[in-house]
Formats: sequence, structure tokens, C-alpha cells
Amino acid sequence: MRKFNKLHFQAAMMAEELKKEQDTSSHLERMKKNLEVTVKDLQHRLDEAENLAMKGGKKQLQKLESRVRELETEVEAEQRRGVDAVKGVRKYERRVKELTYQVRESAFFTHLTLTQRGLCIKLY
Repeated sequence: MRKFNKLHFQAAMMAEELKKEQDTSSHLERMKKNLEVTVKDLQHRLDEAENLAMKGGKKQLQKLESRVRELETEVEAEQRRGVDAVKGVRKYERRVKELTYQVRESAFFTHLTLTQRGLCIKLY
């Protein structure tokens, strides 16, 4: 009977240990499922955040590309204005040369005329 009690005690201890292990296993299984749900949720959030970042990055890139096009247009317009200004300056330089030539020519002929008249007057 002593052996029976000993075996019965060991069986009870093993049953209690088995129950603890089952409880621990069950608890760990629940924790694993909760963590899996958390991981899935976090992965979903991460995917959404990456998509938003990519869309935001694309929008930012589009804005920057648009700004580059605007600046290129402004540069082209400024270059055209510069070319037009150079053309205008050259035109006015030619006009100044023409007027300078006309003034010199006019002064020469005026001087020549006055000289001739002066000579004519002296001759009388």
C-alpha cells in the first residue's frame, strides 16, 4: 500500500505538473496569437505608411519637377530679353554712329560753306 500511495502521489504530482505545463503552453499559445495579430497589424500600418510616403514622395517629386520647369521657362525668357537688349544696344550704337557721322559731315559742310562764303566775301 505504501508503494501504491507513493505511486498515487507521483501520479498526482505528474498530473499537477502536466496541468501547469498545459496552462503554460495554452498561455504561450494565446500570447503567440496575440503577437501574430499585432505583427500583422503593424505590418499593415507599415505598408500603409510606406505607400503614403511613396505617394508623398511622388507628389513632392512632381512639385519639384514642376518648379524646375517654371525656372527653366523663366531662364529662357530672361535669355530672350537679354538677346533683345543686346540687339537694342547694337541698334542704338549704329544710330549713334550714324548721327555722329551726320553731325561731323554737317559740321564739315557748314565749315566748308562758311569758308567759301568767307572767301567770297573777301573777294568782293
